[in-house]
Amino acid sequence: LPADRPERVPRAPVDLDRLQRSTGDLTFTWLGHSSALWQVNGLRVMTDPHLSERASPLSFAGPKRLNAPPLTVDQLPPIDVVLISHNHYDHLDLSTVQRLAKQAGGPPLFVVPLGVGRWMAEQGITRVKELDWWERLQVPAAAGHVTLTFVPAHHWSSRTPWDRSATLWGGFVMQAQMDTQPVSVYYSGDTGYAPDFAEIGQRFGGFDFSMIPVGCYEPRWFMKPQHVDPAEAVQMHKDVRA
Repeated sequence: LPADRPERVPRAPVDLDRLQRSTGDLTFTWLGHSSALWQVNGLRVMTDPHLSERASPLSFAGPKRLNAPPLTVDQLPPIDVVLISHNHYDHLDLSTVQRLAKQAGGPPLFVVPLGVGRWMAEQGITRVKELDWWERLQVPAAAGHVTLTFVPAHHWSSRTPWDRSATLWGGFVMQAQMDTQPVSVYYSGDTGYAPDFAEIGQRFGGFDFSMIPVGCYEPRWFMKPQHVDPAEAVQMHKDVRA
C-alpha cells in the first residue's frame, strides 16, 4: 500500500492556464481524494472540494494528507457549482467551502443533500440548493444548461457523535447537450456496493465518464457496507454502464 510511500501514486501538474480558459470541451481534473474540477458545457463544477491539510474538525489534529493538493483555492478559476455528496469531514471541508463562497465575482451555487443546507447557512453560506434522491436541477451554462440529478448511494452521514445519518448522502449525475451531442457523467460519492447502481445505469442509459471511489475498504467485515473494494468498483463501473 502507498501509505508509507506516497510517491508510488503518480502525480501530474495541473494545467492552470487551461483551467482558467472557459471551454466547451468536457474536462476533468482530479484534485485528490474526492475533489475534482469538471467543465461541462462551459460550466465549472467542483465535487466535494477539500484543499486543506486535514480532514478533521480540528486544524491541528486528525487525519492528515499524504500529498499536498495540486493547487490552492486561490489558483482555482471561478467556480460556478459545488456538489457536496455528504457531510463527512473528508468531503465537506469548512475552510475550503468558506473560501469558495468568498471567491471574486460571487459565490458558486452549492448543491447539497437534504439537511446539509442548514449547516451551510450556519457557516454564512446561503447560495444553496438541497436535493433529495432522484431530484433534478437545471443550471444555466454557456450554451443551454446542465441538468444535475442527485442519486442514491449506500453510505451514511455525520459531523458529530450525535447526528449520524441526520442528513442525506448520495452521488450526482450531470447531463448536457454539447455540440449537438448528449453528454452524461457520474460521480458516485462514497458508497458500498448496492443494487442502486444497476438502476442508475438503466435510468440514465450509461455514462461517458464516471468517478467511482476505491479506498479505505479494509477490513471488509467493517467497511463493506460503506466503501467498495476494487472488484466492487469495477462492478459499479459495469452496472452504471460507464
